[in-house]
This record gives sequence, C-alpha cells and structure tokens, in this order.
Amino acid sequence: MAGAITSYLDLARSMLSKGTSLLEVFGPDRPNVELMFRQRQSGDDHSVCHFASELSLGVKGVEFPVKLATMFMFTYLMRVCSGESRFCGTDADSLQWMILASSENYAKIPDMYKPTSSQTHVPHSAAVEFCPLAPLRDALCHSFRDFPAMLAGSISCNWPYNDPHSCVEKDPNNGRLVLTDAFCIHVMTLDNWSVRPAMLDDFPECRGLLKVAY
Repeated sequence: MAGAITSYLDLARSMLSKGTSLLEVFGPDRPNVELMFRQRQSGDDHSVCHFASELSLGVKGVEFPVKLATMFMFTYLMRVCSGESRFCGTDADSLQWMILASSENYAKIPDMYKPTSSQTHVPHSAAVEFCPLAPLRDALCHSFRDFPAMLAGSISCNWPYNDPHSCVEKDPNNGRLVLTDAFCIHVMTLDNWSVRPAMLDDFPECRGLLKVAY
C-alpha cells in the first residue's frame, strides 16, 4: 500500500509538470466515486479520486461503506501539500506530499482525518495515512503493524442502510456518481465509527480511545 501511494504521488507530480490540467489530476471538487462501482475503462483519467477508489477497493474484507468513507477522506488528504499538513514519513524521502498547496483544500479534510501530532512529528509509513481513525494512526506511527488485514471485519462506520447505492447519487452538473451529503456527514462524525473488541487485542494502546461494538 505504501508503495502504491508514493508511486501515485510521483505520477501526479509528473502529470502536473507536463501540463496536465488540475481537473484531470485532482478530479472534481466533489469526488467522483464511479470506480467504486465499476471497472476502470480506457477513457478514465488518473485523478486522485480514481486512485483513492481503486486503493480502497483493494482492501479485502472491509465493509463497503467503510471503503467509500476512506476513499472520500483520502481524496481530500492527497490534495494537500506538505507545507500545509507537515507530513513526515519513511517512504519516498518523507513522502513530499506536494500535490496541491492549498489551505482551502486542507480545510476540507474531515477533522477526524486531519493529521495528528504523531503523524506530523514521527517518521512513518505512507500507508498510515490511509487509516480512518486517529488513535489507530497514532499507534501505527509508533509501532507499525499490518493494519489493512486487521481492519477486515473489525471496523465499521455503522451506516444504517444495506444497499450500497444509498450512499451515492448523480451529480446534477455532470451526471457522475458522488457521495450523498447524508453519507459524508455520517462518516465525518467520529461517534458513528466503532471497532470490534478483537481490534484492541492488536492495538492495546487504543483501549478507551475507540468506541467498541460488542
């Protein structure tokens, strides 16, 4: 996962240096989630939201609303530069997270997904940025584990509807699939997230910091 993230960042920077439009690299302001529901086609671009979709889909055993939520948050995170969020890391010369230097885009990152003090000051794998819960990100910064496998069946955003299409709608401006406002508000609310007790066996330092669903 870390390799995929840093490779994509290199690709995005290369595209920009060659004159690729901001829209093609960053995608629309309201992230397109079509690749969460279909395979990539030859005409699809390599925008941030498409990369985040494919990365999220690749995490096995995680409930689909969590994949959608992670895609949504990660898209906004990847549009931020190191000068705004002050990331440091062990991958690709401290990540050099410099896709779009924008305070406005940094402000759009859900508060629960903004970088913690540990993410700012402790060198860590790029894969840590993909984790949706801050206490887990802190724990991973200090002691990295194979957390994608641990997430399978162990984390939920508790979206109350079974139909995955309940999370999306068509953007009236371009007809593309986007997340509904109701879903975005739901997954940006920390109290709607929970983990299974087994997760705390792998992350004992997070006891008392995460909501547990028995």
